[in-house]
Parts: sequence; structure tokens; C-alpha cells
Amino acid sequence: MTYSRYLLQIVLVPGLLAIGCDSSPPGTESDGGSDAAPAVGNCNALTFLGADYRLIARGPDAPTLQGGAIAPGTYVPTAANFYSSTRPVGADTDPGDRLTVVIDGDRWEEVYGKETRGKTKRSSWTFTVAGNRLTMKARCVDEATDETTRDLTFEASGRKLTVRELVPGGGPVDVVYETR
Repeated sequence: MTYSRYLLQIVLVPGLLAIGCDSSPPGTESDGGSDAAPAVGNCNALTFLGADYRLIARGPDAPTLQGGAIAPGTYVPTAANFYSSTRPVGADTDPGDRLTVVIDGDRWEEVYGKETRGKTKRSSWTFTVAGNRLTMKARCVDEATDETTRDLTFEASGRKLTVRELVPGGGPVDVVYETR
């Protein structure tokens, strides 16, 4: 499994377009309010926006992410930066993928994958922010084996959102999004 696939399955990034995930009112167990298992399958009806993006090596020193206010909207990746001393700067480390995220309040809906591979993954999350920490709890996942929590760092400013995942054995990966 390559780094960006690993990251984006974990960082499969609430929303206006959710259908079929659940109809529970906010604050109920299936809405991230407890340790209840998330719903499985049929999480949202999002479609891909934007172009494929690639994971690019940027050297060993990742910038410090500062947190901020995450604005509601539809986000697409504009870059994916891998920080490690094991790859030459500028090396393309993974084939392109697609990801579209819709954020509304504390909800995060996403679709991830590559249409030409014939597999897309959809998920729905609630999230909380504390400083530069972004903690996500799944409301709905594509498959029962998908991850159900995420503890990330981020930086948000205007139309831009950068989310960092620490990839085990690989180093930090930043996915940089802009609103549409």
C-alpha cells in the first residue's frame, strides 16, 4: 500500500450532501456522541470535483501547523506533501488519486479514490478542534474494517485547509485543500 492511499483512507475527510448514513439528530450515539459503532455503507452521494493529485516528497522538515477556524464549504486537494529524508525532494511517490470533502459545522463528508480503478470510498465524520488538533469520529464508513477515529493536526486560513497525518514508518503527510 502506498503512502497516499494509506493516508487518504485514514484521512478520508461533514456535510450537506449526506444520504442514507443515518437520520439521527445531532448528539445521538450514531452521530459520534458515544462509542457506538458507525453505520456502514451508503454514507453520502458526493461526486469528485477537481483533478487527481499526487503525493510529492518535500524533504525531512515539515512546517508547524497552527490550527485556525475551519470554514464550511466544499474542499478539493491541491497538493499532498510527504516529509521524509528517505525520498529525494520533488520525487513523485504515488499515482494520482481524487478526494472531495464537504464541511458543514462539525460534520465532514468525503469521497476518495480513483474512478479509473473502479473503487471509491465514502465516509461521514463529526469532528472537534482544540488548538491545532483535529479529532474525528466516524458516523458512517464504507466498509466495516475502515478506521473509525482520526487524530490529526491542521492549519486553516481563508479558503485553505492543510491536514496532517503521521504515517507509521513513513513520516508526516500534509494534504492541502482549497474550497471550491
